[in-house]
Amino acid sequence: MSTRAAIGGVVVALALTPALALAAPGNRVTDYGTDGEAPVEWITSEVGIVGLVGAPDGRLILNVAADPQVSVFSLVSADGTEVTTVALPGPGEATFGPGTSVFAAYGPADATSLAKYDQAGAVDEFFGSGGTVALPTPPFAFPSALIAERSDIVIGGGTLDQDALDAWLVRIDATGAVDSAFGGDGVVEVIETAAPAANFIMVVDVHLMDDGYLVVVT
Repeated sequence: MSTRAAIGGVVVALALTPALALAAPGNRVTDYGTDGEAPVEWITSEVGIVGLVGAPDGRLILNVAADPQVSVFSLVSADGTEVTTVALPGPGEATFGPGTSVFAAYGPADATSLAKYDQAGAVDEFFGSGGTVALPTPPFAFPSALIAERSDIVIGGGTLDQDALDAWLVRIDATGAVDSAFGGDGVVEVIETAAPAANFIMVVDVHLMDDGYLVVVT
């Protein structure tokens, strides 16, 4: 067994269990990528790693915040030999969906959107309207959490409204249509409070349970 860690602009594979890996625990798995590394190309020098998402088949998504106007995600193949970087027009993040699909939710605040990609990073033009869906989020919204499991695509986030702070969820079906049965119009306000009752509120993480319930962390 091995794991993969993101260090700067490189994804590194490390062994966890010697019986299932070609290296001692903690050492690099040299047959991953090039000598255990999968270089990731940044589109700007001002970046910060937001998170690493893994698929059961070994593929990885490296989410990176570049600057206030753009973020990127990099798709890394299971063997580390192929890396595809996709730029998003605003802050956001990507995750794996059913099969080989990839979903990304992103701003800017006045036009929060969800897009669907294939495993090569190309937009799936059959999803929503030309591959994207405009999310019915509150004003000044930004996405901060995303899951795409089975036919459930749920996006969570917060707002930058100076007068009110909201943590919200939006649910989209597999075709890219807003699920109007979710909260009555596709949107659920998890927390709503008048500023400055709190400095900042947003959905940090969302999990879909086996019984269909959502667990939301704010």
